[in-house]
Formats: sequence, structure tokens, C-alpha cells
Amino acid sequence: MWTWLLNPKNLLLMALTALIVIIGGLYLWQRGAIKEKEITITKQAGDILALQVAKKDLEGQVTDYKANIATMKKTQVQQQQITTDTAGLMIQAAKIETKVLLEAEDEKIISDATYYFNHGMLRTTGSSDSKTSGEVLPASDASGSDRPHWTIRQIIENYLIVIDYILKLEKTVQCYETVSD
Repeated sequence: MWTWLLNPKNLLLMALTALIVIIGGLYLWQRGAIKEKEITITKQAGDILALQVAKKDLEGQVTDYKANIATMKKTQVQQQQITTDTAGLMIQAAKIETKVLLEAEDEKIISDATYYFNHGMLRTTGSSDSKTSGEVLPASDASGSDRPHWTIRQIIENYLIVIDYILKLEKTVQCYETVSD
């Protein structure tokens, strides 16, 4: 039995078989490595395309943000102009003499509307908290009687405060409508 193994011809055949198995294994291993590299290259190419798409999307967002900032700055300028105009009108209103304008029944209607505005939490003072102080509009002039007397000046000042608020709100809404379009 051992003679068959020691035969040089059989040894050569076994060495040749071992060599073929080793070379075949190396070939298959190399082929797998090449496939793996191809898969990696394909995956990296896909990642590069995805990153390019993400970059374009982010560049679009930056462009939108720049447009929004420009629109908001324009709105801020418009709101500052409203504040300036209202302040000018308030200065003129301060020059009005404090004469009583309305009768008692009319004053009650204005008092009720002012109370609704002040206590209906429709407006806050300039503070950072969300509570209203109830003193957004000035109180009426109580000049010795049990009913308050509203002067032209107080009515105009109240009216200007409401106008200022509404105009600024309209400009803000226009800004957001422009940005969302």
C-alpha cells in the first residue's frame, strides 16, 4: 500500500493535484476580492450621487433663506415706518385739548369696547411674558363724576394704538405669504 504512495509518478500526480487546488483557490479568492471591490466602487458611486443631490437641496435651501431674510428685512423697514408714522400722529394727538366729546351713554359704549380690548387679552403690553396688564389703552379721565369722561385725545390715542397694531400685523402676514409662495 505504501508503495503506491512512494511511486514518483503518483507523488507527481498528488503534487500536481495539490497545486491545481491551491491555484484554483487563489483564483476564486482573487475573483471574490475583485467583485467586492466592484461592489464597493458601485456603492461609493451611489453615495456620491446621493451627496450631490443633498448638496443641491441644501444650496436651494440657502437660496430660499436668503430670499426670506431679504423679505423680512423689507417687512421690518415697513413696520418701523408704521411705528414712526404712529409716533408722529401720537405727538399731534397729545396737542389736542382735553375736552369731553361724548355724552354719558356714548361714553359707556366706548368704555365697554375699551374694557373688551384691554381685558379680552387681544393685546399685550411690550413685556416678554404672555400676561396682559389690562392697561394697553389709557383709562378715561375721571374728572369728579362717577362716570368716566372720554376726551378726543384719549379716543384718538386709542384708535392710533389699534391702527398701529393692525398695520404691523398685516405687514407680518404679507411677509409670511410672500415667503411661502
